[in-house]
Amino acid sequence: MSLGGDGTFLKTASMINSDRVPIFGVNTDPSRSVGHLTSIYVPFEERKTEIPRIVDFVDRENFRFLYK
Repeated sequence: MSLGGDGTFLKTASMINSDRVPIFGVNTDPSRSVGHLTSIYVPFEERKTEIPRIVDFVDRENFRFLYK
């Protein structure tokens, strides 16, 4: 899971040496970043409640992959 913006997502992707490892991108500062590469956005002031909720969704496999 990449928490940040597009730059953070690209940095995370460059560190993964496998095309079989999915990267879930969360834009944590939508007021400053459009987040084209991230899947969802979480306003900075809501991060303490929303990020644990997202992790719980991923943990319970309550999501689907979107391939573009």
